[in-house]
Amino acid sequence: QTDQREASEVLQRSQEDERAELKRLQLACRQHGVQQQQLTARVEKEEQDATLRQEAEQRDLQQQQASLQAQAQELRVRERMELVATFSEMCAVDEATARRCREAVEWDLPRAASEFLAQQEAQQREMIAQFMRERFADEETARRCLEEARWDVEQAMRGYMPPLPPSPVVDRTLGTSHFKAAYGEA
Repeated sequence: QTDQREASEVLQRSQEDERAELKRLQLACRQHGVQQQQLTARVEKEEQDATLRQEAEQRDLQQQQASLQAQAQELRVRERMELVATFSEMCAVDEATARRCREAVEWDLPRAASEFLAQQEAQQREMIAQFMRERFADEETARRCLEEARWDVEQAMRGYMPPLPPSPVVDRTLGTSHFKAAYGEA
């Protein structure tokens, strides 16, 4: 009986040990499950934080790009304004004319100046020719009058009277003229 009792006690202790080990394992599993959940939650939070950081960085990058584009556009506008002013001074024209000329040749200053001056010279030659035809003036006189009138043909023509050609009736009076005698005979 003692052996049986001892065997029974050993068996009982063994079962208790197994139950305790089972409880310990269950507790460890629960703790592991909790740790697993905590770890999963932490990983998910870190992923969300990383996504938010990436989105914020992307927004910042887009804002920087927009700012740089705005600055580049402002620089292009300033550069064009300077080019218009330079062209305006070079060719002695107003800014609107300078801008039209520059835009026509895609903002190439030497080309714009060259084309504008060639066009201006052609217009001036035509104005000189018109003045010479209508006022019977020589080229030098036509150019001088047009330059004085700032190349306004109408103003230049109004300001110029050609010299009167010599006339056979200069210095004659009605008394010395044959007109009165001829009138009386008729």
